[in-house]
Amino acid sequence: MNAKSENLIAQNIDTWIAAHREEIVDALSRLVSIRSVSVRDEEGPYPFGRGCAQALDCALSMARELGMSTRNLDYYCGTATGLGDGKSGSIGIIAHLDIVPEGSGWSFPPFDAQQVDGFLVGRGTDDDKGPAVVALYAVKCMMDLGVEMKHAVKVILGCAEETGMEDVAYYREHDEMPLFTFTPDTSFPVCNGEKGILTADLYSEKLTGNILSVKGGTASNMIPDVCELTLDISGMDIALLQSSEFIRLERDGNRLKVRAEGISGHAAFPEGSENAIRRLAAFVLEHHLLTGNCEQAMQGVLHILYDYYGAGLGIALADVPSGRLTHNGGILSLDADGRMMLNVNIRYPVTAQGKDVVEQMTRHCAGLGFTVDHVSDDAPTYIPSDSAIIQTLTQTCNEVLGTRLAPYVMGGGTYARHLPNAVAFGPGIPGSAKPFPQGHGGAHEPDECVNIDDLLKALKIYVLSLIRLDTLV
Repeated sequence: MNAKSENLIAQNIDTWIAAHREEIVDALSRLVSIRSVSVRDEEGPYPFGRGCAQALDCALSMARELGMSTRNLDYYCGTATGLGDGKSGSIGIIAHLDIVPEGSGWSFPPFDAQQVDGFLVGRGTDDDKGPAVVALYAVKCMMDLGVEMKHAVKVILGCAEETGMEDVAYYREHDEMPLFTFTPDTSFPVCNGEKGILTADLYSEKLTGNILSVKGGTASNMIPDVCELTLDISGMDIALLQSSEFIRLERDGNRLKVRAEGISGHAAFPEGSENAIRRLAAFVLEHHLLTGNCEQAMQGVLHILYDYYGAGLGIALADVPSGRLTHNGGILSLDADGRMMLNVNIRYPVTAQGKDVVEQMTRHCAGLGFTVDHVSDDAPTYIPSDSAIIQTLTQTCNEVLGTRLAPYVMGGGTYARHLPNAVAFGPGIPGSAKPFPQGHGGAHEPDECVNIDDLLKALKIYVLSLIRLDTLV
């Protein structure tokens, strides 16, 4: 498409969006009303449960109403295709219809979308049903405005992004790969790389001291906000020991329960968090509450959690594209053999190799009395920021938003890491405030919401980007 034709299309996009605003909000509200929490179902016809199946049926029905051709890949995922005939291949947009559980603390009903001060509130509005609807309507906008494309545009709708991305693995086995794909599941401008994600369990020797039980954290990728330890304190004088702001003590005869509280956060973005496991380790060591080799094991834990940037594991790596490695001790427990187990979650730079990270970590941990086991490595993905595609997407985003944003690499994981030649691209706009206090309004939070105007700006960015991508892929 030449510049003159593109400019004419651009002038008409705003008018089209304004005319379809309420239709788009209504479509998103219908999807939000479906509680599509992904639950693996081996018995029935729906691999991720009835809710996800209903959401996929609903979205594919919408797509057909918009004039797109659809395909249901056995309820693992679905596709909606429009525009070009596909002989030159396709450009993909992959979004997910599954959601995290609603949890508690909502001020508004999580599955009955409400408009509040220009925001639509409901589970999935931001992550990722809102972006999925925008992807469908971006194709509809182009069809209505008479855009001619060499490549088809294929919207891929997944049902298990939140629970391991088995859906995209199924897609890769049962359908053709787009030539280029973006996922609307992050913030603008372009996330052109995602760090490697490596998890491992670190085991001490069998404990021979006074630790009776320990439990900290619930998920590898979350910085734990609570850690509890029960000790046998027979023969100890702890009369002067007192609770504090972050430490709670509870004595029952010769047993002492120590509870440490921290500040939770995501393993990929640890700044501002406080790991409760580290706080507990520091407290019990400072007050000499451990006996036998329990003290050595806990010293190892404290060393490992020295910072969030790999120093305690001997892997303080960094590179120019993605910055510093981050690591988190997400779970602390005792295993069936009486060993202390610390699960670590590592986000390593895009230029590093997972096997090298494991080798360095294993050598370092051996010196602390820990062995490394149950390693899982999800390799990084990266497209250089000076590539024509990344530059085009960035420029288009900045033109529409009036910004000077630059491509970035993040520690989080999206569908992009599981598809060839793929990136995460919007629709979040940096600096856009939510109408709720901290802890509410974001993805995975109560009162999850999306700014409707921001979502529609993303629709415009996607239309213009698809037009320009047609000449690049």
